Amino acid sequence: MRILPGTSSTELGLNIASNLKIPLLELEFKYFVSGESYLRINGSVENQEIIVIQNTSPPQEKNLMELLLIASTLNELGAIR
Repeated sequence: MRILPGTSSTELGLNIASNLKIPLLELEFKYFVSGESYLRINGSVENQEIIVIQNTSPPQEKNLMELLLIASTLNELGAIR
């Protein structure tokens, strides 16, 4: 099991990982001027349970889209939950 905080919840993710003593994954997320986005998860997630921590408060459209992209990427990389 690992914790993956989104960009809107980095500090919360660090605190939860520290308190529960669960390894933390790093997320690299970039937005380009063209509107495209880049997502990279630094670490192996294949056959791992991943807890995603992402705030969906304003700006909701940005934070929710990031959450959906994280979930889709984890699925593609073989995370089991």
